[in-house]
Amino acid sequence: MEKLSEREKEWLNYIMEKEFLGREILIEQLNNIQVIKESGFDFLSIKMFASQVNKLFPLDIRVPVEMICYQKTTAPVVFLLHIIEGIVNELEIITADASFLDVEKIELMNREYMIDSKLIP
Repeated sequence: MEKLSEREKEWLNYIMEKEFLGREILIEQLNNIQVIKESGFDFLSIKMFASQVNKLFPLDIRVPVEMICYQKTTAPVVFLLHIIEGIVNELEIITADASFLDVEKIELMNREYMIDSKLIP
């Protein structure tokens, strides 16, 4: 297992930018994680293992927040934060059209969020 890279921390900071119920609990959990990464042609999976959990996320929602980053020349990149039994479990990053994902070139400036099934600019 390893720690998050600076780039991955930046992604999570953007994902947690908007207010939603339980956000502070997830931020606390994210501050105490180790990760295992798996990547493929069109995805990056960052499995998360929290070393200390003081509070559980209060809602029974698998993906409470989703961030969609629109790219200038390729399909959008979607970030999904997965929660299982109240604990952060995975950051899944995929391309919207299953095309090649170049994590070095993800543009974050033009983004929207899905929180509780509502689109938030």
